[in-house]
Amino acid sequence: MPSVEYPITTVLLLAAELVFVACALFMIFRLRDRLGLGPLFLLLGANQIMSELLATSVYFRLSPTVVISPGSVILFPLALVAVLLVYLCEDIPKTRTLIFSVVLINVGGTIVLWLTYFQMKVLDLHNTLGVPAGLFSVNVRLFVVGTVVLLIDFFLLVIFFQFLERRFSWLPQSVRVVSSLVLILILDSVLFTVGSFYGEPGFSAILTGQLEGKVVAGILFGILLSIYLRLFESDPHAMERRTESLHVLSILTYQERYEIVREKLQEAREANVAKSRFLAHMSHELRTPLNAIIGFTKLLITPKAVSEREKRELYLERVHDNAGHLLLLINDMLDLSKIEAGKVELELARVNLNELVEETVGRMRGEARAKNLELARELVENQLEIQADPTRLRQVLINLIGNAIKFTREGQVTVRLLAHADRPNDPGRIEVTDTGIGIPLDLQEHIFEAFSQAESGTSRSFEGTGLGLAISRAICHELGYRLELESAEGRGATFSIVFP
Repeated sequence: MPSVEYPITTVLLLAAELVFVACALFMIFRLRDRLGLGPLFLLLGANQIMSELLATSVYFRLSPTVVISPGSVILFPLALVAVLLVYLCEDIPKTRTLIFSVVLINVGGTIVLWLTYFQMKVLDLHNTLGVPAGLFSVNVRLFVVGTVVLLIDFFLLVIFFQFLERRFSWLPQSVRVVSSLVLILILDSVLFTVGSFYGEPGFSAILTGQLEGKVVAGILFGILLSIYLRLFESDPHAMERRTESLHVLSILTYQERYEIVREKLQEAREANVAKSRFLAHMSHELRTPLNAIIGFTKLLITPKAVSEREKRELYLERVHDNAGHLLLLINDMLDLSKIEAGKVELELARVNLNELVEETVGRMRGEARAKNLELARELVENQLEIQADPTRLRQVLINLIGNAIKFTREGQVTVRLLAHADRPNDPGRIEVTDTGIGIPLDLQEHIFEAFSQAESGTSRSFEGTGLGLAISRAICHELGYRLELESAEGRGATFSIVFP
């Protein structure tokens, strides 16, 4: 093996090579939304072939006891960095696909190298460039050991990183990244060198060079990867949060697919329950006004009813009320279908909240008076305005006040308009507070689901489809507001529209 005259220059060139291949990897990965992961696979494929060529044919001594191969200590760790990068920013299925793809590329590339060597050595080929056939010679032992160790390295890297994430989550991500890469590269150096070169001359120098070179490369690659994640990836922990329920060995299995199937089955069951609840509730809610309309119109077409003017007016009033109720039910269902389809149309304008609250409370006073309830409003002196869809915001407020009146048997319902404590000219929230039955803590999230109420079943004390709160929360979300709830069973409830 030739000695190196200027080892410092060699080290600097190795460092420059490391930075170059790392930047190429990060640039291609950064463009994955436009290009997909295909170019990344091509990069790693070319990297693996170059790694094999250089690892078996190009090496030098940094010292009498250290032998370095650029393909082994620079290009090979890049594949580990790519796997960890995809794992952190994408998901386990893509990571597993990348792992098997790189291993297959390694196998395919080695076969191509062997075929090239066979053609040059056995067949009568013209080699005008004078490329030595030995460059493409494949050591079977080195190939088998390298492929097996490569597969082990990939899976152990993700498993070890998962382990650190679960057991040592207090460590900075950069420490976990560097630790994972360095540990796996140490393991790789030992397994690969022992499996490929044990018993051959220069084994200790090769092992020392592998350990020193790959540890340094692992540290540098880890630092560059951590910097890239911090500066360019908006949410590098997204995949970790999505798969935190999975077992640490899930990278070896298809467990996350079983989890997805299980979640879809659970969603299907919940959808069936919601459908059954919908049919149970809506059959009653729709039949009642329809039966009333049919009954009163039948009376109106009889000769006796026509001759009695007072009864006729009363019947027409009942028909009108029930038709209006039926229209509200249908509108709620249409609104829900629009929301679920993502087709809610908003018409934004400046809205004076004082006037909106005053007008809405005035409209709802008749319902409150019919139940002998007091409907009060508390406004601020300043005229508070906000950019909103006045029709949709009024719809939310009507739903909240209507629910408060429905579920309050005695007492009062109060609508408060509040400004920000530190910004008196900016609206903070609208609160609708009642003295009604209240909502148990375990049902407070459930009531925001479609076709749900705090009470369920055919023996409910209060009528309604259970769509109002689901629609209200969805509208608030579309407008950029939050719909919050504070309540306790038997102590009333406060629903708040919180403005940004």
